[in-house]
Amino acid sequence: MMDAQNQVKKLFKFTLAAEHYLLAVDVISEIIRYRPVTQVPTIPEVVHGVLNLRGKYIPIIDLAKRLTANQHTEVDAKTCIVVTECSNKEQRVAVGLLVDEVVDFIDIDANEVSQPPEFGHSIASDLVEGMIRMDDEDYLILNVEKLLDLDKLIEILESNKEKEEDTIEPA
Repeated sequence: MMDAQNQVKKLFKFTLAAEHYLLAVDVISEIIRYRPVTQVPTIPEVVHGVLNLRGKYIPIIDLAKRLTANQHTEVDAKTCIVVTECSNKEQRVAVGLLVDEVVDFIDIDANEVSQPPEFGHSIASDLVEGMIRMDDEDYLILNVEKLLDLDKLIEILESNKEKEEDTIEPA
């Protein structure tokens, strides 16, 4: 992601729930237009569904739900799936991240990146690597390693499943 000589970060801009974000280009396998997914019963809401991508089923994570818990991605003609990988020490798993719209690919000077404030945003601060102002808009640069940590994602999925099971009342 970082070029040591000129301190350039290669990122892509995308929108999600009316917010602006940046993510490193080097973690992306591909970006595809939204396709209908298969819904899987009892899977937590953070998983939008599964998609058959060239014969392999991959989970599609609703990134808005992953980041803020109280929002979700509204699917429309601009919605995209960013295919990447989650990983832990033992394995790497292909996943798709559901985003409202991929806007552009950019290079930024790493020296222009500011640290995010410690308060005032609904995203857990460990998921944000930094912030930058471009074109009169503020962009959060997401921390790829933390966002795509497979162990943390599994923990979130299991926690959400437990919450859903607690709310189900016996007949």
